[in-house]
Amino acid sequence: DAANNVLADNPVTPIEPHFHDDRPTPLVFITTFPAPTGTVARIELLQDSTVIDSRTPGASTPTVSISKPAGNETIDNTLELQWQASDADPNDVLLYAVQYSPDNGLHWQSIANDFVGTGTSNTVNLTLNPVSLPGSLPNQARIRVAASDGYHTGIAVSQPFTVKNRAPDAAILNPASGQTFAAGESIPLQGTATDPEEGGLNDSALSWSVDGVAVGTGKDALAAGLAPGA
Repeated sequence: DAANNVLADNPVTPIEPHFHDDRPTPLVFITTFPAPTGTVARIELLQDSTVIDSRTPGASTPTVSISKPAGNETIDNTLELQWQASDADPNDVLLYAVQYSPDNGLHWQSIANDFVGTGTSNTVNLTLNPVSLPGSLPNQARIRVAASDGYHTGIAVSQPFTVKNRAPDAAILNPASGQTFAAGESIPLQGTATDPEEGGLNDSALSWSVDGVAVGTGKDALAAGLAPGA
């Protein structure tokens, strides 16, 4: 604190990973601990008894409010996010974490981490196009923005809105593009598909067709007896 009293002391023991070569590699470690009781004037990182880095947090917590989405929108391909944030400490630089919830805040997933604003305005914009987020029930989607000055964090949650259900994303693994086969030859088919709402899809959700004619189902199938030019 301001009187140089230690409010908390949290030991950290990083475990050095094993590399296959001797080239120096920068390493990162993360630790979490409860906020100390009292006003923190300085944070120090020590190696044994030597201070190797420090931070002096400001006294103020950032404030943040979300203006887009404003609530009741239905989102399809483009989601425009806008928020306003400020910090009374003049030297603080704010970083933002942006999250999305399809179920009114029950579960959250990350959209952006350590996102930086323009530096010349308190208004920050972020556009998602195309939208690849899971769909929601009507007015059950929410955006959460956390504004951090490196120590204090202010959080805002948007008004509820709706994200349309997303179509699955399918991929053909075999045959490869441009590959040719003899007429009548059995052709192994392999594919996969994921859905923003359900994740990986099982065999019952996948079907194969050639020129509009069904030839199989599942992630692996066999197409036999195809005519020339199929």
